[in-house]
Amino acid sequence: MLTSSLILLCFVCVLFRSCDALPVKQEDADLSKEEHCRLYCEEYSAICPQIDIQSRARRSEQAQLSQPLSLEKCVADCVNKAKFRFNGTPQDFMNRNTIQCRRNHLHMQLQEQNLATSDHCLHAMFAGKERCNSILPSTVYYYGLMRVGKLYFEDPYYEPKTTLLLSYGLGLYYEGAMRGRLQTRMPYFEVPRQGVTCPAAARKYRSADGTCNHVTMPRMGAVNTPLISTLEPSPPRTLPPVKDVAAILRRPENPSTVAPFNQIAVAWIQMMTHDWFQHDPTNPDSKMNRVTHWWDASQLYGSTLTQQRAVRVPNTGKLRLDKHQELNYTSTGIPITGFADNWWAGLHMMHTLFVREHNWLADQFELQYPGVYTANDKFQLTRLCLSALLAKIHTIEWTPTLLDNPVAALGLHTNWRGVDAILEYGTQFELQLAYRIVGGDQSVPHAGNGTTRETMYNTTFAMTEEFVAVYRMHPLLPDDMEIEGITLTLNDLSFVDARKLTKSVKTTQTLLQAFGTTPANTLSLQNYPRQLYGLEKPGMSQPINLAEIDLQRDRERNLPRYNDMRRQLLLKPYKRLEDLTDDETELNLLKSVYQDIDQVDLMVGCLVDKDRPYGFAFGIVPFHVFLVMASRRILNDRFFMEDFNAKVYTDFGYNYVQSGSLKQVMVRHFPELNDQIPDNPFMNWT
Repeated sequence: MLTSSLILLCFVCVLFRSCDALPVKQEDADLSKEEHCRLYCEEYSAICPQIDIQSRARRSEQAQLSQPLSLEKCVADCVNKAKFRFNGTPQDFMNRNTIQCRRNHLHMQLQEQNLATSDHCLHAMFAGKERCNSILPSTVYYYGLMRVGKLYFEDPYYEPKTTLLLSYGLGLYYEGAMRGRLQTRMPYFEVPRQGVTCPAAARKYRSADGTCNHVTMPRMGAVNTPLISTLEPSPPRTLPPVKDVAAILRRPENPSTVAPFNQIAVAWIQMMTHDWFQHDPTNPDSKMNRVTHWWDASQLYGSTLTQQRAVRVPNTGKLRLDKHQELNYTSTGIPITGFADNWWAGLHMMHTLFVREHNWLADQFELQYPGVYTANDKFQLTRLCLSALLAKIHTIEWTPTLLDNPVAALGLHTNWRGVDAILEYGTQFELQLAYRIVGGDQSVPHAGNGTTRETMYNTTFAMTEEFVAVYRMHPLLPDDMEIEGITLTLNDLSFVDARKLTKSVKTTQTLLQAFGTTPANTLSLQNYPRQLYGLEKPGMSQPINLAEIDLQRDRERNLPRYNDMRRQLLLKPYKRLEDLTDDETELNLLKSVYQDIDQVDLMVGCLVDKDRPYGFAFGIVPFHVFLVMASRRILNDRFFMEDFNAKVYTDFGYNYVQSGSLKQVMVRHFPELNDQIPDNPFMNWT
């Protein structure tokens, strides 16, 4: 049972809105029925004042059914009248009619007290607008909205159309519901401090190793903290050898399909993943992330102080470049940058571009505020601003390029700009009407305004193994590319000093032209680059087969197989291989290695599944995983939330982020390319 001191703690947390949620523990499932009820009632009375519940219930009479105010009456009603089960788990958050489900929502309410959108007290009630009881009229109402919203999300031009805004509003509701369902499946866990403290000076800027982003859990998201799994592994069974599966993925000599976006988009996403996650290649069993989990441009700056010192020009606030303003290399050919694994020409191009931008920004801080900032202050302010610009470009430029769907794009813009993004599609009245119909709230947390606090969603922030797995997008790569009239293979472009690939000293400008005019390939079954079946990597005695390695990694890390991932994400599982594809050639390839649908590897299913919303470069399963992390890496980061303001970033820095774009960066450093670069540089250049 909760002690009186713990009850007092809950009240203090509510009053000051500064405490972390109390995690529901697995051993709670072993309590007696009365102990369950008393825990629940004590927590409920501390976290959810009755008057607040009634005022937030909006128009639902069902939601206003009285929750007992007396603690003893609450316990008695819970024991004698409640219909829920008492054998729940910490993972119960939706459609699980257990008392544990209600307690989980109470803990989420405690975590999200500062959010106007936190409805968890309603979900936790015996009766009312809740997620735990799937037979209540309110839940049926929201499920109905989800079914209709799914139609408008997967096809924004679905008939019959209502108003444009309402159609988009229904689609956005479904998108939000998807995100919410996956977020609530993540277990909360504590990251040990290990002696780390956060003095005031350490809170001003991003740290090199990712510590102190979250002050009360200072090692959350730091380098050498674990990548977590949010889904359960599939039941063990005999699977076809990875060699046989990899063989059906191989791209033919003359691929027939290319994407409307280019190889700059491909180089971009590799640069981004190097910022977010990297396993230890020498220890396949390690779950530790070799880089910080935060969106902090660690691929440019490094994830330790030692790495950071190596890339900085002493006493200037700038980063190292060669005399031609290209990324420099050591005498042994190693790029001098924050993260240099799996190097190729595309990374040289992107790193050079943004190191140049860093150095330009450092100069601007001196011009805007002469003599005010030390060299280290200019470095740290520049890192803050450049990290935010990279996050913005990825959120509202790169991702909508691969998800060419107006509802998805609107959702991404809302992630960054809040509901102001929606106002472009209708009047304030229409906006309010649409939100009322879907039961939403305009006060959604988002980056870019500095008014909403970081939001934990009942779990500590960390990159997930599922996120790593679905970002295997090697089919986007080409097997070869023409640069200065010469055809170079992917092997030619990899693990080399990229400056040696061009005749001109303007290496990055030349590469931008080549990458911008080379289309990406599609994410499809028979499209894995041929060159990656014999990739020549320095230090390896023989070429590696990356397709086999990708498949083997998912199996070794106990990722669920494709159909099981659909099941765990609350998507309808398939019954047979024929459900994956209508293409006879693809189906025959699948049947040549798999006996049934439940054998299909995660990566294979992601590449072949026809379940793709309108305009999507990839399917609905990767999107479910992307959707939650796209939000969490913004909403969990105080430098994108309450500290994203002119006071922290300076007036100049804040305006720089809010007005910046990828084309602006490119044209600033390569004005000769201005006429060639489209407004969206990720789309194919003409």
